[in-house]
Amino acid sequence: MDILTIIFEEADYDVHGFSTVAGFLLNVSGLNPDICLLDVMLPDGNGLKVCEQIRGNDVTSHIPIVMMTAGADLNKAGNECVAEDYIAKPFDIYNLYERVNRLIVA
Repeated sequence: MDILTIIFEEADYDVHGFSTVAGFLLNVSGLNPDICLLDVMLPDGNGLKVCEQIRGNDVTSHIPIVMMTAGADLNKAGNECVAEDYIAKPFDIYNLYERVNRLIVA
């Protein structure tokens, strides 16, 4: 289980975590998330492309997105995907938690 899933579930969030683009695309149709946390680097694709798909769909375009990246430049990520927030890895989990809460409450 992913550490983010554990942390947010312990904070009483209903979490649906996917470690691949394929897993996300296969399961997202039945979900109505309050927020999406996307990593740029995924084993089978690019989180920036997933972000573009979310933004390009009228049903999901309103969902706040936080892009996370270890290798890619945050400015480049911002140019490729319009997200509400961008965070570099490694990150402080409390800072991420506060950013997520701010976007969900907004």
